[in-house]
Amino acid sequence: KVIIVGGKIFFFFKNSADFKEYKRLQKKAEEEKVDDIVVFLGRIDNARLAFSYRAADVFVVPSYYEPFGLVTLEAMANKTPVVASNVDGLATIIKHGENGLHFESRNALDLKEKILSLSQSKDLVSKLTEKGYKEVKEKAQDCVEMTIDFYSRLLNAEGTNYQELVKSGFKSRNEHLRYLTEVAAINEVLCRKIENRLKGRFEVK
Repeated sequence: KVIIVGGKIFFFFKNSADFKEYKRLQKKAEEEKVDDIVVFLGRIDNARLAFSYRAADVFVVPSYYEPFGLVTLEAMANKTPVVASNVDGLATIIKHGENGLHFESRNALDLKEKILSLSQSKDLVSKLTEKGYKEVKEKAQDCVEMTIDFYSRLLNAEGTNYQELVKSGFKSRNEHLRYLTEVAAINEVLCRKIENRLKGRFEVK
């Protein structure tokens, strides 16, 4: 079966744009006579995500645009093989043939071939998932350390030009420092959440 996850399409949490896209895809599945094997789950809460990743044979990210792609890292953390379009952040995260597979964006035939290659080779699946899992564990900690280091250096930097601060909308160096402190704190929290999500809740025991 093809399981499509995402979008607020059911009950009280229904989003009009998501629901419209869901109906379009549902109609397309019916036209192609594959509606019996295509399942739309909508948005999945965090408590069920790990189970969903681990239950999948392949995780496909067919994005036309994807600046980062946290879901890709989550799939890798669960040792689920990833097939992703070769765009933006996905092209950086996935190293073709090493920790996942790329397919040409908007090319359904290429996507099919990549999925079939995984279904036909357990050795390839094992190679990709082990490498991806290892990289995710290492990068999660790197994310925290680099962010804290970056903002620490900014906060300790000397010689900030007051005129440049004024142009940026800050009334003083102290106001600028307060802003940087807040941003640093927010980023640290976000990175900690990412780290916990990838190395805790989503880690395969």
